[in-house]
Parts: sequence; structure tokens; C-alpha cells
Amino acid sequence: MSGENIEPTRRILLIEDEPGDAELIKRFLESAAPGHYRLERVESLAEADKLLAGKAPAVILLDLTLPDSSGLETVRRVHHLAPTTPMVVLTGHDNPDFALSTLAAGAQDYLVKGSFGSDGLLRAVRHAVVRAQLEARLIESERRQQTLLAAVPDIMVEVDPEKHYTWANPAGFNFFGDDLIGRAAADFFIGEQETYLAVQPLFDGNEEVVYVESRQRRRDGQARLLAWWCRVLKDKQGRVTGALSSGRDITEQRKLEEQLRQAQKMESVGTLAGGIAHDFNNLLTAIIGYGQITLLGMAADDPQRANIEQILEAAKRGAHLTQGLLLFSRKQVSDRKPVELNEVIRRVERFLQRVIGEDIDFKVTLCVR
Repeated sequence: MSGENIEPTRRILLIEDEPGDAELIKRFLESAAPGHYRLERVESLAEADKLLAGKAPAVILLDLTLPDSSGLETVRRVHHLAPTTPMVVLTGHDNPDFALSTLAAGAQDYLVKGSFGSDGLLRAVRHAVVRAQLEARLIESERRQQTLLAAVPDIMVEVDPEKHYTWANPAGFNFFGDDLIGRAAADFFIGEQETYLAVQPLFDGNEEVVYVESRQRRRDGQARLLAWWCRVLKDKQGRVTGALSSGRDITEQRKLEEQLRQAQKMESVGTLAGGIAHDFNNLLTAIIGYGQITLLGMAADDPQRANIEQILEAAKRGAHLTQGLLLFSRKQVSDRKPVELNEVIRRVERFLQRVIGEDIDFKVTLCVR
């Protein structure tokens, strides 16, 4: 195999205590890519620990039988020392299950001693580098995804076909509590609901987004109204595996909507009151006008004069009332001015003296300025 695609002066760390095996690895690398690598060798995990404390190599070749460590524990310890460095395991165990175990422990490839040559070694080194790069990208992608999910203010949850929670973003845990996973969605329902009935088409395979509102209990015990957008989850075979839902607390929004409706109702009442007040004011204008004309034609000692004056007084109070209604309906500009309270009380006093019975003692005391 040609070494043209190998980056020049790639540094490789060989952790191998057998001189013969180490020399063979060195010859393989020189044959596969002469001048394109720089091999460093240590004989124990303790030596590797000191060396890896500095600049990490491009690749680690690791023998699993060392003086101070052996087996899968060696892989785990080296991976802990250099978690982002590609690692190729060198061992005499020709066992597929064991090979998979080394990959799970942190290695990127696995070679059985005595069964590979220079081409196989170079291929394993290159494969380890590529796989480590892909794993790093995957880790970065997952980190970004988790950051994004943590930044989303809406609740995001997954449920299985039995409608038990299997995953949630931070907002979901903040709302429902840290013990959310494994609990049934219905555990948080408040009152009788048809939520399960509304989302059942999803669990029957329907792929349309389902919107549903549900009153649910927050972790502090408060009842909150949640708006949910739900979609089915399926595996590669098209079988339903659960549902993914995003939820938003719309409790305050509903309160504001209700306040707006009440304000609109009051505005309608004000409009109606304004119309009535306008018509009533026209009637009072006629009463006051004819009353004043009647007074002009009466003698000062006419016994009916006091009655007409009371009618005019009541009509004027009615006019003030209509002015208040017009103000309420915002159809008249407020005209605020100081009033003589004693005078107002005297007018009311004259009216009350005529309507209350003689058996009631009526006395008014005015403030003396």
C-alpha cells in the first residue's frame, strides 16, 4: 500500500513492553509509509501517563498486556488519559466479542498480533483517525443539540406507546419534576379529560400534528393550562414507537384573553349606556324647558310652584346622571369643577321633607365655614 495519503510526520505512540513486537510494528510502519510517521514507544501505562500529560499523539497503538495493566481496564485507562486520541488495540486474543468490548471501552480499531502486515497496520491507523474524527463530530453535534434543547423555553417530551414519559428537555423537567421519566402522562392531568382520546390517532399511525389543550399539575402543585403539539414517532419498519410533543403554558395568555373579552363587553355596555343616556337627556331637556316656562307663568305665592320646582330639581339631577353615563361611554368630555356641598344638601333636604312621613324627625346640620 502506498503511503501518499498519510499526513507527514504523524506522531504515533506505541505502548508495548515486548521489544520484538515493538520492532515489528516499527518495520511495518516504515514499509507502509516511509518518512511519514514518527514513532514513540513506552513500555508501561505509568510511562504513557507521563507522556500523555503533554501534547497528545495523533494515534495510540496499545498492547493489552503490560507490566502494570492488562485487559479491558488498560483500554479504559488510556481512553481516560487521552479521550480524543484515536486508539488501535494490539492483542493476541482472536475473539470477535472481545474485539467489540475494546471498541466499547474507547478504542477505534482492533488488530490481532500475527495476523496483519504493514498494509493492515496502516489501514487500521487511518481507520482509527477517521473514526475518531467522526465520533468527535457526533459528540459536538449532540452537544449542540443538547444546548439547543436547553435553550428552548417550551416543554419537549417523548412518550412510549403506553403514554409513559421516556425523555424530556430541561423545560420539561422544570415543569413536571425530576421524577418525570417512567411516569404516565395521565399522572399530571387535573380533572376528567379527553386528552388521550384526542391523541389516539397518533398511536394508530396518523402522521398529522395533533393540537390539544390540557389542564395539568405543575411540580409545585399549581394547575396550569398547557397547549400541546404532538406528532407520532416510528421506527424504520414504520411501527409506532411513541410520540414527541412540545407544550407551552398558556395559563396567563388565557387570563389576558378573558380580560380582553370582559373589556370588550364593558365597552359594549358603555356604548349602550351612552345611547340610552343621550335619548334620556333629550327627554329631560323637554321636561326642564316646559317646567321653567310653567314657573314663569306662576305667581310667587302659587301653591303648585314648590311642586314644579321639585320636578325641575329632580330633572336636573337626572341630567347630571346622564352626564355620568355619557362620561362612562366616553362620549362626553369630563368637566370637573368645585361644587358647594351645602347647597346640594339644601336642595336634597327640600325634596326629602316633602316625601318622608310626619312621624320621622328629619334634621340637617351643615358645616359652617
